[in-house]
Amino acid sequence: MNKKVLVPLCASMGLLLGACTQNETDALSSGLTTFVATNPATRTSMATDGGGAFFWENDDQIWVKDKTDAWQKSVNKVEGGKTSTYNFQLAGSYDKTGSYTVHYTGKNSASADQVTIATAQTQTLPNTSTHLGESGDCGVGIAAAGNTTTNATFGFHLSHKATCLVFAPFVKGREAANYKLTKITVKSDNTIAGNYTLSTQGLAIKDNEKKEIVLSTPNNDNAGFPLSTDKKDLATNGAYMMIAPGKHSLSVIYHVVNATKNLEKDVTITINSYTYNGGTHYRVPGNLGDLGPNSDGDHVASIDGGDLVEVFDFTSYTNKYYMWDAAENYWSGHEWGSTDSWQPIEEGVQNDKYPKSKEADASRWFNEAEGVFEASNPLFKKLPNANEMVWYVMKGDPHWDNTTQWKAFGKTYIGGVWLKKLSVIAQENNEQLDDLKLKNHDGIDMRNTYKDYGVVPISGKPKNSEISKYFFLPALGFYRSGQLISPGFVGSYWSSSAYPNDSRYAYNLYISSNTVDVYSHDNRFHGFVVAQPRLFY
Repeated sequence: MNKKVLVPLCASMGLLLGACTQNETDALSSGLTTFVATNPATRTSMATDGGGAFFWENDDQIWVKDKTDAWQKSVNKVEGGKTSTYNFQLAGSYDKTGSYTVHYTGKNSASADQVTIATAQTQTLPNTSTHLGESGDCGVGIAAAGNTTTNATFGFHLSHKATCLVFAPFVKGREAANYKLTKITVKSDNTIAGNYTLSTQGLAIKDNEKKEIVLSTPNNDNAGFPLSTDKKDLATNGAYMMIAPGKHSLSVIYHVVNATKNLEKDVTITINSYTYNGGTHYRVPGNLGDLGPNSDGDHVASIDGGDLVEVFDFTSYTNKYYMWDAAENYWSGHEWGSTDSWQPIEEGVQNDKYPKSKEADASRWFNEAEGVFEASNPLFKKLPNANEMVWYVMKGDPHWDNTTQWKAFGKTYIGGVWLKKLSVIAQENNEQLDDLKLKNHDGIDMRNTYKDYGVVPISGKPKNSEISKYFFLPALGFYRSGQLISPGFVGSYWSSSAYPNDSRYAYNLYISSNTVDVYSHDNRFHGFVVAQPRLFY
């Protein structure tokens, strides 16, 4: 599709870091370990053309908890302006077989687990994002040798935990040229700024709780950002604010001035209570109406949170296509964004270097064992099993959503399914959560008894009042014989369970606008998505 969507760094993106051979040699000689940012979805600022590229910015650093549980801060920081890759060096001790927590706590951070979401944020120029690192952007990841996509030592995906609001105000008629946007104030019914503790679970308020944030927009001339006419235009005045995730009722106040007439006006939009997710950005309505001489510019609208445009970023899952229970992904070492990429990202394009046999590609090849068993590789062990997949399908109230936008491969797609969270399903069906692993809703253990289950999904998104009970799965497509199949239209997600009657097959969840089902007769050699980091809830 041709829609252009700006996806700030806060949108659930992945960051892949690893130590390359030469850097590793240099680091060992100096007693340091080198982490190299190589993934195309690196942070901390984003390209503003909707292309999905992200960059490290000056003074960025990372923290890693080493094998002694001591936090180590990179001894160097980014220099020389924005860059898509950077070598971070860290002291400390690390085992190649270990896994280590990684934190990004903002620009010039002095703490490995403390984050400040600022009450005063400043964006100097329109449609730029270099200020986000000092405004509250943050993220966590787990570094492990098995997560790397090159012959590096460690790799991880950074999951961002703050929320980003996106503004692009405009006015009707001819008054746009006379007005400038000087600042945006966001007021909440509860805490959206302050000092927070960062963990893998997200952000927890520590102290200095605040309910108001002001984003100043001075521009080069200190007169403010220009306003566009009749429609939003990110290039003209795109503005970005970090807030804490959570359920908030917000008032957004656009402060505009007309210097030629010495006029100041505040235009307010109130947004009813809505749950804002971490690692996601939300486009805030910005129609300021008529700012002519007879307009008081007082109050424009009260809207429901559903009028916000929410864009999910699934870039970190573009290297999560695997044959079933394989040790490495389908395109391991040659993923999209690498210097020698084999991975097709356009439908209909094939690359012949996909895995073809256990003998030729043992690490990328599927588990050929037969009988009743669960996957053995670490990523697959974390997946829902066949019984849980059936609960999702038959009791998860699947909704096919053809409006929610999401990012992958540097593009914007629509198409995906909303499913009730497993904890909600258990509660609604008077079951213990752990018992859902043992049998499906019919009392059948799918791990040793074959049966297919499927439903036609409801068309549309669940009600806003119920949305917190659900999670979203994008239609990421899948790979068959080296070709990407139908991204935006279908998705196939592996379970941890083998099909008991044939060593060629394994259970998976298939989603489309026509059906959501648990299917067993899909070959293990297909490249389906392994939903790790966690996508199923």
